[in-house]
Amino acid sequence: MMAAAGAGGIAALPWIALIPPPFQEVVLANVVNISAWAISAQATGKCLALKFGATGTWWPPAIGVNGEHHTGSDCY
Repeated sequence: MMAAAGAGGIAALPWIALIPPPFQEVVLANVVNISAWAISAQATGKCLALKFGATGTWWPPAIGVNGEHHTGSDCY
C-alpha cells in the first residue's frame, strides 16, 4: 500500500502543471515529500505516518505534511 502511495504521488506529477501558482509549489512539495517517505518506509519494512498541519519555522508557519516511519499495532 505504501509503495502504491509513492507511485501514485509520482504519477500525479504531470498534473501538477494544471494547478495555478502559488498553490502549485505547495502541492508539488507535499507530493514529493509524501512519495519519498512512502517509498523509503516500504524499503525499510516500516509504516508511514503522516502529520498534517503547521510545519517548518515557528514564524510564519507553513501548512503542509510531515512524514515519519514507525512500527506499532496500527502498522499494516
